[in-house]
Amino acid sequence: MNYSLPSRKASLSSVNLASYVSRRPEFWLNVTVVAMTLLVAFVVARPAIGSGDYGQWLMTSRYYSDLSVPDYRELSAVPPVLPLLVSFLSRLIADPVMVMSVTKVLLAVGLFLATYWAGTGIFSDKATGLLGAAVTFFATDRMLELFAFGGLPQAMSLIFIAIAMGAIGRASRSSTLSLHYWIIGAAAIWFAAMSHAGTGTLAVLAGSATMGLLVISRTGLTRREQVIRLAPIGVCLVLLAPYWLLIIIPENQEYLANTASLSYRGPWAFWWRLSSHNWNVVAAAGGTAAILLGAGRELLSHGRPGPFTILLTWAGTVWAFFGFSVLTSVGTDYPRFLYPLLQPLALAVGAAIVAGARYASRWVIIEDSKGWSPLAAVAVILVLIAPGTAAAFGREAQFHQFADLKTKVSAIEALDGTLSADGSIVTTPRMGKWFEGITGKSALFAMPNRYAFRAVEFKRSLAADAILRSTFSASDGQFFLRYTSLKDGVPISPWIAINHYGEYVDLLALSPAGFEVVRDGEAFVALQDLEPHKLETVIDGDLVYVEGNYTGAPEGAPLLISQQAAMSESSNSITFTYQILSDAQFDEIHIKINALGMLGRTPTAISKVDDGVELAFPDMARNQPRLRIVGTGNHTQVVADDDGVVEVVSRGSRTVQFEVAFDRSAPSINDPVVLNPRDLVNEYRIEAALLADDGTLAQRLARLEALGFEAANYAGDYLVVVQREPGLPGVGQVEP
Repeated sequence: MNYSLPSRKASLSSVNLASYVSRRPEFWLNVTVVAMTLLVAFVVARPAIGSGDYGQWLMTSRYYSDLSVPDYRELSAVPPVLPLLVSFLSRLIADPVMVMSVTKVLLAVGLFLATYWAGTGIFSDKATGLLGAAVTFFATDRMLELFAFGGLPQAMSLIFIAIAMGAIGRASRSSTLSLHYWIIGAAAIWFAAMSHAGTGTLAVLAGSATMGLLVISRTGLTRREQVIRLAPIGVCLVLLAPYWLLIIIPENQEYLANTASLSYRGPWAFWWRLSSHNWNVVAAAGGTAAILLGAGRELLSHGRPGPFTILLTWAGTVWAFFGFSVLTSVGTDYPRFLYPLLQPLALAVGAAIVAGARYASRWVIIEDSKGWSPLAAVAVILVLIAPGTAAAFGREAQFHQFADLKTKVSAIEALDGTLSADGSIVTTPRMGKWFEGITGKSALFAMPNRYAFRAVEFKRSLAADAILRSTFSASDGQFFLRYTSLKDGVPISPWIAINHYGEYVDLLALSPAGFEVVRDGEAFVALQDLEPHKLETVIDGDLVYVEGNYTGAPEGAPLLISQQAAMSESSNSITFTYQILSDAQFDEIHIKINALGMLGRTPTAISKVDDGVELAFPDMARNQPRLRIVGTGNHTQVVADDDGVVEVVSRGSRTVQFEVAFDRSAPSINDPVVLNPRDLVNEYRIEAALLADDGTLAQRLARLEALGFEAANYAGDYLVVVQREPGLPGVGQVEP
């Protein structure tokens, strides 16, 4: 009988493989890289997208898919790399929501792996690359936040910065500065600049400075070899120059001069966002300390740049540009500096953790403890820190989510089929951006001025605000007078907003019920009891004048009351004048001015000033809006109660006049303008509206109904509103 013995070769092979898997830290490090990549994908993919920015990037991609785009959009000023990627994915995936979801995950994974590549390349150590990527994504909360609100172009640019720095790090380890890595680095810098204007600028500056430093400091290179090494970045700059000089810089001048952006998203916001998450502070402080100590050791002990010197140049360039922007009062989004700043700092923290872990491993009695120690550090981050960071990302993503987005997309597609070729809608910013991304048609929506980049966006925001939030509006650039109601088709009940550091802030309201004519201690007529008549408006230079008349016969005798508002950009005040133009007998006129407590604008302080009162409201842009309400003439008195209700009382005169004034804090937002919703509907060819079902729905629907629109159906938590007779004037519309 024949017996076969087990193959000794196979047995040894199995043992060797098992030994390799169980004892080689490098194998498990590679496994951890893959596992963390999948973890990043899972964390980012789990929340549904919804931010309007995702719809906006979908819209920009239409240009590269040869599809229609809104006429007012200047897409030549949008760096093309992200739109090209979205356009490519749109050809493969029909569902626009899925396209943007896939884009989000691809960029998140790409940024994680690029950060790993950068750390590995700069320090020539996979463990440092892994720890740097882990700190970047799971200790700090900034990188994940990009995918919560849709900062995809900046994420794309950060990917290419990391690729560039990883290539530069690899080139620096060669005595001749390996040319092929030099070319990869320069190409990545070009792509970073073509992905996001602001971050791309930092990529060009940091990459050029790092390459220049390494070439100049490298001994043994001939002049010709130095020129050859600098040629790739030179070619990159030459290729970028026309696009930046002719398109990016000219098209972004209005954005950089945006007073509201500087006031509401200025340097203070940078420090606030940095300190809002403890591990951001730890990464910033620890990374800075590690870079300074490491670079100092390299330069003083070794006499030439090393990994920490590369990080010093990288981070130092970002800090220098940040400081330059602060000193020159550039109106940019300063919290956006955090993302490119934390990249090198997080890598430095990763390097410090690896060094510390390996040093501590000398006291651990485990085979190859030096190799296992970085993995232990990763485990600590994943177990103790990552859950909190991921949870914070989930909350941020939920804040930006658009509930039942697919239902809304279906409604948008259905609505698009009912609009004419150049028809438009009016809606909220988030819905408007998705509408433009899906249909390529224009949507009118009101954005805060700090988010508007160009004059056309300021103008469109004012128009949308006037249609949805007013029955008639007028402004001189410092004040915004918004009539909020209708009576017999005539605008009434003005709200008063001021230009507070570049944003209009609603603070006061005048109601017809608040105007009373008093005789023998009792009101015998209020403005709300009278019939309003057509508003008259005049614009003369910087003067904007609005007048409305009210008539009635409260005791059988004719009564005419005139209400006038005059504002002038040069005077920094708005004057209200009420006149009783009849023979009616009375003792006093009382006018109540209400602070808009329903908007959270209840005065925090009320003080007496000459002939009036001053109201101080809660901080906005780190400054309190302050208003002075002052009576004109000896017969007028202005008083206020503790709830912020101001009362103007006039005795012995048929005319009462008071002035609302404040100290100018910003240049005028707009030129003097009168905004009639009916005219705006025609100018912007508004054929439908999508209204959020919130506390404002009833009022906004009533205003649109007065312009000839009617409710059609719901799309999730949005109401679809359409014209009753498309192309014809509305019924009962505003007649200023």
